[in-house]
Amino acid sequence: MLAAAVAAGVTDRLTDHLQEALAQRSPTERVVPSERDAHAKAQRRQATDLEVAGHRRDSELHEGAARQYERRGQAGRAQTERLQAAAARGRIIDAEAGQRRADRKP
Repeated sequence: MLAAAVAAGVTDRLTDHLQEALAQRSPTERVVPSERDAHAKAQRRQATDLEVAGHRRDSELHEGAARQYERRGQAGRAQTERLQAAAARGRIIDAEAGQRRADRKP
């Protein structure tokens, strides 16, 4: 509104009041919606990256345990560990899909 008033060449008490009101706003109130959305998207990406890293670590640990069990001849335990690794990879896919869904929301 202030930009429209300045563009129209209107300089009266209303524009002065608008300028004062804008100057008194907190920094978070001055952030435009697109910047706020970009910030929220970056925070979601960071949280998802941390979550994915944890699940990836779990998957690798379970795969390593499965290899150890196979070397010892414990096929049943190796299969259980491989299933746990697959579940961790599924959680990675879910986390990444959740982030994409959240990024698409208006």
